[in-house]
Formats: sequence, C-alpha cells, structure tokens
Amino acid sequence: MTGAEREQQDCAFHPQHAIRIALVFLLDRLARSVPRLASDSVLVSLARSMSGYETQSPDTSRVSEETQFAIYETMQPWQKLQVVARLHQLANRLVRIDIRERHPDASDAEIRMRVAARRLDRTTMIQVYRWDPREHGC
Repeated sequence: MTGAEREQQDCAFHPQHAIRIALVFLLDRLARSVPRLASDSVLVSLARSMSGYETQSPDTSRVSEETQFAIYETMQPWQKLQVVARLHQLANRLVRIDIRERHPDASDAEIRMRVAARRLDRTTMIQVYRWDPREHGC
C-alpha cells in the first residue's frame, strides 16, 4: 500500500460505524418511549421463522435486532425520517470532530474543505473547490 493509499484510507469516513452507534442510542431512547412492543410483530415473526437467520451486523444480538424491528414497526413514517435525519446529523458531527482532532488549528473554511474531501472524489474537489486532497489531506 502506497503512502497516498494509506492516507486515503485514514481519511475515509466509515458511516456504518456512526450509524451503528447512533442506532444503539436511538433504539435505547425509542424503547423507553414505547410502553409495550407488539409481541406478534410481523418482522420479529419473520426473523424467527427464517432458517439460518443472521443479524444484519455481527456485533448485534438477535434479540436486539428483533427489538429494533418491533420498534420500527410501531413508528410512523415521519418518525422514521426523523431517525434518519438525526443519524445524518450525527455522522456529520463525527466527521467534523475527527477532522478537528487531526487538525486543531484548521479554520472553519478548511474544515469544510476537509469534510467535502471525504465525500467527493479528488477530481471533483479540484474542479469545484480547487482543493487537492493529496496536497492538503482530508
């Protein structure tokens, strides 16, 4: 692996990590707000009936995932969108925190460029923002 490839890998933001953290947090808050989960949840029943069922993430227990599905079934569509919006906000905050820790003296403008460099390819960054992630980092 070349130095540039290592740097790109270091700069890569892995949203699944942020989403997993946020889901655990939101699941806990939702579970506290839902007085009683429906025991005959369609998704829970489906999950139980599937042979060889594996959870969506290896670090999530089957019981936790079934609880999560049951909670999602009780939610209105607008509540689900609200969860997605909160996850997006959390992911953005985590990226900014990481950049601030790596570059404590960076200005707000520089942080915006580094955030964009994590989401956009190098060619787009150069053409649109005149910022080369290989030169400046991300």
